[in-house]
Amino acid sequence: VFVGFNPKLEDFTGLDDIKAINGNFTVVENDELVSFIGFNGDDDGDNDDDGLSAINGNLFVGLYFDRFGKGIAGGNDSLVDLDGLQSLITVTGNMVLAFNGAMEDLNGLSNFTTLNGDLTFLGQNMDSLHGAPNLAVIGKDLNFGQLLRVDGKPFDPNEVDDTLKLTDVFDKTTAISTEVKLDLSAGQNGFDALTTVNGNVIVAFSDLNELQFTDPDGDGGDIPGTDLATIGKSLILYGNSAP
Repeated sequence: VFVGFNPKLEDFTGLDDIKAINGNFTVVENDELVSFIGFNGDDDGDNDDDGLSAINGNLFVGLYFDRFGKGIAGGNDSLVDLDGLQSLITVTGNMVLAFNGAMEDLNGLSNFTTLNGDLTFLGQNMDSLHGAPNLAVIGKDLNFGQLLRVDGKPFDPNEVDDTLKLTDVFDKTTAISTEVKLDLSAGQNGFDALTTVNGNVIVAFSDLNELQFTDPDGDGGDIPGTDLATIGKSLILYGNSAP
C-alpha cells in the first residue's frame, strides 16, 4: 500500500474496516496529513471488531525507495504523531519514521506490542518517545540517525571486524541525523515497557544531550516503568553532539 503525493489528504477516514495490510505500508509527501484517523476502527458505527491491527511487512512513514532501492526523503509536513493507529498491535517487518518535521512523539501506538524488525528514526527532531507504552521488545535494531557506507548502502555493524574501523566503512558526510530526547530509563521519556533490543542500538550524528538507557538510582523517577536491560549485539555511538 503506497499513499503518497496527496496534497489535500488529511486523514484516512473511511478505512476503518481494514484489519491488516499484507505487505509494506508507505506514507510519504502528504503535506496536509495530520493523523492516521480512520485506521482506528468503528468510525462507521457497525460495532465490528475493526481497525488496523497488523502490518505484515514494513511501515515507512516519510521514506520511500526508488527503482534502484535508494531511500528518498519524503516527509509528511503536518504529521505530529501516529494518532489513529491505536488498534495496531504487530508490524512483522521494520518501522521507519523519517523526515516528518512536525512529529513530536509516538502518540497513537498505545496497543503496539510486537515489532519483529528494526525501529529507525531519521532526520526529524522529536520531543519525546512517548506513545508506545507496551512495546517491550524490538526484534532487530534500534536506530537514531543512520550510518551510510561510502557506497550509499546502510551500514551493517556485523561487517565490522577487529581490523576494520568505522571510518573505513562509511562516509559520515552522508549520514542522516536526528534529534530526540533519549532518556529511555524507566519510561522517563517514553518506551515505558522496553527491556530488550535483540539487535544493535545505533545512535549516529544525533543529539546525546539526554541519553540514558538505565535508571542508576533504581527509583524510576516520577514515571513507573522498566529499564532497557538487554542489547543483543552492539551499542554504537558515533559522530553525536554532546552537552
